Amino acid sequence: MRRFAPLALAIPLAVAGVLAAPAQADSNFWEHGAWRVRMTDTGACELRTGGDGNGALLFSIGENGYDGVLSYIPVWFRHDPLPLDVYDEIALIFDGTPTWLSDEMAILQGIDAFGEPTVEASMTNGFAAETVAALRDGDVVEIGVTHEGAFRIFDTYSLSGFTAVWLKAAEWCRFDPDALPASLS
Repeated sequence: MRRFAPLALAIPLAVAGVLAAPAQADSNFWEHGAWRVRMTDTGACELRTGGDGNGALLFSIGENGYDGVLSYIPVWFRHDPLPLDVYDEIALIFDGTPTWLSDEMAILQGIDAFGEPTVEASMTNGFAAETVAALRDGDVVEIGVTHEGAFRIFDTYSLSGFTAVWLKAAEWCRFDPDALPASLS
């Protein structure tokens, strides 16, 4: 019978120890529930949920609470047709009830740094306070789209954790979470 060398056991144990060690916390990233917030290089805060095979819902807000914008970025695979068209209508549905905030969503198409097409639905920044109130008060938001007369739900997001990351964003970006300044547009 052959004896194994202590080094043969030490290497896998060392690797396992490194893998099991907690990662160093990123001081510009924090998450709670279904939401996460990060501070960008420009000093803005970006609150986000979704991803991992679904679209993403994000709320970006600048330093001191200015220019808050809600955006929806649908999942899209290169070489497939874009999932949204500039003529589509977006519906924000909070806890089963459509909101007038949907009327403020516009679909934007562009080209990214790699020459690939992009698409997102974004809200004008004049309705940040109303949007945040709806996100804080709700349990679920659905993103619906009417395309060529047919309506369907694209994504559903839990609002669990939004208020906590909103309060963290207020701390990092230095604004009153309960009284946003009037947006400058």
